[in-house]
Amino acid sequence: MHRDRGEIRCAPTDLLRFLGCRHASYLDWHALDGGLRPDDPDPQSAFIQQQGRDHEWAYLDKVRVQYSLVEIAASGGVAERAARTQQAMRAGTPAIAQAVLERGPWQGMPDLLWRIEQPSALGAHAYEPGDIKLASHPQPEHLLQLAAYADLLASEQGTLPQRLHLVLGDERHLVYRCAEFWNFYTRVRDRFEAFLAQLPQAAQPSQPEPCPMCDQCDWHSHCEAVWEQQDHLTHVADIRQSQIAKLRAAGVTTVAQLAALPEEATVRGMSAGTLARLRRQAALQCHQRKTGQDTYQLLEVAPGQGLERLPPPDPGDLFFDIEGDPFYPGGLEYLFGVYQTLEPPEFRCFWAHDRDQERQALEQTIDCLVARLQQRPHAHIYHYAHYEFSALKRLSSAHGTREAELDQLLRERKFVDLYRVVREGLAVSRPSYSLKELEAFYTDKRSDAVETAVDSILWYEHWRQSRDDTKLRDIADYNQVDCRSTGQLRDWLLSLRPEPPPAQAAEAQEPPAVIAAVPTESDTLAQAVSTGATHLPERARTLIGHLLEFHRREEKPQWWALFERANSLEEDLIDDPECLAGLVWDADCPLAAHQRSVLVTYRYPAQETKLAPGDRPAIAANLNATHAIAALNETERRVQLKRGKTSDPLPERLSLIPGRPIQTQTLKAAVGRLAQSAAARAGRYAAVEAFLARAAPRIAGCDPQQPLVAPGSDPVAAVRDLALGLQASYLVVQGPPGTGKTHTAARAIVALLQRGDRVGVMAATHKAINNLLAKVEAAARAEGLSFCGAQKASSDRQALNREQIATVREPKKIGTEHQLIAGTAWLFARPEFDLSCDALFVDEAGQVSLGNLVAAGTAGRNLVLVGDRMQLGQPIQGTHPGEAGQSSLDYLLGERATIPPERGVFLDTTRRLPPEICCFVSSAIYEGRLQAHPDTATRHLVLPPDAPAALAPRGLRFVDAHHSGCQQKSEAEADIIKGLIDCLLTARVCHADGSQRPLTLNDILVTAPYNLQVSHLERVLPDGAQVGTVDRFQGQEAEVVLVSMTTSSPQELPRQVEFLYSRNRLNVAISRARCLAVTIANPALLDLPCTTVEQIRPVNTLCWLRDYARAH
Repeated sequence: MHRDRGEIRCAPTDLLRFLGCRHASYLDWHALDGGLRPDDPDPQSAFIQQQGRDHEWAYLDKVRVQYSLVEIAASGGVAERAARTQQAMRAGTPAIAQAVLERGPWQGMPDLLWRIEQPSALGAHAYEPGDIKLASHPQPEHLLQLAAYADLLASEQGTLPQRLHLVLGDERHLVYRCAEFWNFYTRVRDRFEAFLAQLPQAAQPSQPEPCPMCDQCDWHSHCEAVWEQQDHLTHVADIRQSQIAKLRAAGVTTVAQLAALPEEATVRGMSAGTLARLRRQAALQCHQRKTGQDTYQLLEVAPGQGLERLPPPDPGDLFFDIEGDPFYPGGLEYLFGVYQTLEPPEFRCFWAHDRDQERQALEQTIDCLVARLQQRPHAHIYHYAHYEFSALKRLSSAHGTREAELDQLLRERKFVDLYRVVREGLAVSRPSYSLKELEAFYTDKRSDAVETAVDSILWYEHWRQSRDDTKLRDIADYNQVDCRSTGQLRDWLLSLRPEPPPAQAAEAQEPPAVIAAVPTESDTLAQAVSTGATHLPERARTLIGHLLEFHRREEKPQWWALFERANSLEEDLIDDPECLAGLVWDADCPLAAHQRSVLVTYRYPAQETKLAPGDRPAIAANLNATHAIAALNETERRVQLKRGKTSDPLPERLSLIPGRPIQTQTLKAAVGRLAQSAAARAGRYAAVEAFLARAAPRIAGCDPQQPLVAPGSDPVAAVRDLALGLQASYLVVQGPPGTGKTHTAARAIVALLQRGDRVGVMAATHKAINNLLAKVEAAARAEGLSFCGAQKASSDRQALNREQIATVREPKKIGTEHQLIAGTAWLFARPEFDLSCDALFVDEAGQVSLGNLVAAGTAGRNLVLVGDRMQLGQPIQGTHPGEAGQSSLDYLLGERATIPPERGVFLDTTRRLPPEICCFVSSAIYEGRLQAHPDTATRHLVLPPDAPAALAPRGLRFVDAHHSGCQQKSEAEADIIKGLIDCLLTARVCHADGSQRPLTLNDILVTAPYNLQVSHLERVLPDGAQVGTVDRFQGQEAEVVLVSMTTSSPQELPRQVEFLYSRNRLNVAISRARCLAVTIANPALLDLPCTTVEQIRPVNTLCWLRDYARAH
């Protein structure tokens, strides 16, 4: 932001600033008149900028060789240079360098404009913008900047560029679709312009609030001074923004006020334990301010927690620290440091500057740890906070290496997190519990070049640009200081503990098992596949090797979370919505008999929980005990647990946590059979191998280079014929919402049954299986076909119970007489069903992981995958190497949203979505390939005259819901939805034939992303309302769909960005609608400060939805 010719001029970089922090933009505006001055720039910035200019000129030299390049000279004013740019564009120059574009307050200077042959206001040609960056990977700001250039170009040439060009430091030329970023960019631009317009008339000055951008902002010192003056609550150690909001609502706005709260005080929405902790912390910090002396308090904790977590010291103890770069695509752990105090003291560091080196550094680090612990069996590995521990677990799974060694270290409990020891065992008077802050108690103040983790990241980014090795030395010094400080902290904590608990003393006398690297059976088999399966491409061989450990890697996070929660404080479990903690036996409710069980009633403190009746959680203090929840009353905060009549009594106080993962041995064994066959080149599972190799489908009479379905063909008949023609291969049928994929699959199954084939039906859920089986029976009746079928189901709730398909509880009851068999992957992976089916149909294949597809696929001589990769996928919990963590359709399609015509069948006509909804869904989700059937254009709602603007006869609507502090529950959105339903229940629906009927609750679906919001909606909406997450409604439809986004803003996100902003989940939600889909969301959700290019795309889709709904 600057002044030019007396007017404020803005650049694309101002949008990035505004997106991250409005207050920073406010200060930039004030600084235009010289009243304020930001922090001095980073001394390294000038050097990096020069490096960027050198790279830019070097690349332009190469462009000059290939193209007729016109360069806009830097001489003259901005207006003169913009005029020269316009002249070069009108002349049709192939490439223009250093262009200058202007419109209103906006100025942009793209490094390159590339000519394309496309009609525009310039003539038969147009231009697309390009930028040259020194960075090694694309950043969100690069794409926003390019979108801004595209915006300015559109003003010059009358058409918006379709593509954006980005050249990186390694001279890779990346091309992006402008539409994937456009709506997000225009929202940021429009909000920024409105923000600037109202500043001169603003009644109150902007106030700073902490945000993720603070550490990188050149106004940080200014804001810190304001917070210091205000005695802002952000200075309370470990306080959350949501807690600050609750305290402010209670009239507590300063640290001093919080410290002075009486013990009996309460704050709405905050547990007594959390308030007591915050009050104690504020009191300690206030005391330090007054006296200048740092103090601490030892806390009373349960046995085995706090300082009692410290094992007896050993001379061979190791102190460990990792440095990571979040700006590298997917993140990069670039330095692993290990320090030991055993004479002579030694510090070892392992560097990684790319993904392959990261794997090597991980292996070197774990090998180093294992070797040291073999020498000193009683030693432990100390670290501070969970980052190092989590990184090792994630990396070992992601790279598929040293997993057995790490698992052994975990079983031996060799890792000791001193942060947990500190947070459980004592409270300190510092404004943070960072390692650097705690050093006030045991060492001198640091004075190194790199002092914080943020410094180390910036230093490392500088090194990536400059290759100045002094930066690496400074980072290594910083890492070593951190490792040493971790050791000093451990010693100080030991000094606070009188003596080790008896259990630890006994443990110290007995040496643990020796940790050794032993090749696993999976490692051996993976190597056999790599060297033996030469008929498969290397990519497929590597994938099979990775899939051998897929199910074990999926289980790991669940086991880790189980033990983590079992060792957590009750207060932490209360804040964990996956748990229900602090339960106290309700003496007012006597034990009640229920069948062969006893019902025990507990009360619990205020908290949000996802646990529900029917769940079988574990008791945190006894992981072997699981008890079903019989009833849960959130209003009275009572829960009933079942226990066997002869079981031991339940404890009077307990906490419930998610239980153990499901057993997957059958699936693991099936993947092993596939690997053994591939290694021997036996060809036993040819269909699965063809799929993993991404080979063209082998179908009788089909040319692999031509579309599988001729234009204008009946898709139902085409899929039937293709399925009949499969030759030890696979077929993919992609069916967007309402295109009849289940009906199409059922017809193909019936055709195979008529031929005498044995058919398997598999899906991730029994609901999907039942849906397809119902269609199969209907199609069979229409064809006059009788057959004998069997479905494996563990309960009546899972069973179909229809005429020709029997339900069996035991797989052994499925015999050769059953022509159709159905079940989940666990059934088809069993060895007795190996190659038992002539064709295995996998329904909702987008929800089936590669690991489960391969396991179940061993049952089929041919595979037919029916689904849609743009709808719900299978939640993956583990971290997996290579492509092993993808769903089956994600793996096959790669970056494509739709299946190519020569590789599968795309059902392109929806009989559900009206044109107004289909147009958006097709453009935003399905690459423009989806169309609405003509009959959908006549179906609509007849609304009452006083209907709100949020409703329409047909189409998409977006309702802005303004609220704050909501994570997984929003009362404001629930109230809006209730009002809309009240109005809709007075409406009528008009069908394609012109007939009308009243709209009922059965015609309305209400979706929300979180179970907590679902539970709240069920309480406030009329009885009979259909409410659930989108998972519940996939495959269903209704006249109206109401979508609650729930979360107030990006700052309140309870999960990863990718969950709430998922394009797939949004697609499933709005595409249930036959007439109208209404999205209710806080518009603040559209203002996510994206940290990766991948995050922009789903946020852009949400912005696109809002723009589309307002325009139609």
